[in-house]
Amino acid sequence: MYCNIYITLSLNSEIQWKEQGGCDMSARKALNRQFSLPIPVQRCLRKLGQDIRDARLRRRIPMEVLAERASISRPTLARLADGYPGVSLGTYATVLFSL
Repeated sequence: MYCNIYITLSLNSEIQWKEQGGCDMSARKALNRQFSLPIPVQRCLRKLGQDIRDARLRRRIPMEVLAERASISRPTLARLADGYPGVSLGTYATVLFSL
């Protein structure tokens, strides 16, 4: 199955897209590369994730324990520590509170 992605620039410059049919990951990756976050924002997210990881390690808290305290999954905590942009701001706040 292939993913047909239609990108329409409306008059107010919002990007709208819709998917039809099955989804091909290469098409999604191409879309993400084309409309990625600015480089300074990517750096800030990575730095924040590294700082959270460093704080966790200084306190000798295992990932599983911190994830349980924050009521999130271990993979979500790993994504947060890697600076993945899809992690919500609420998750960052909860993890910081749990430290």
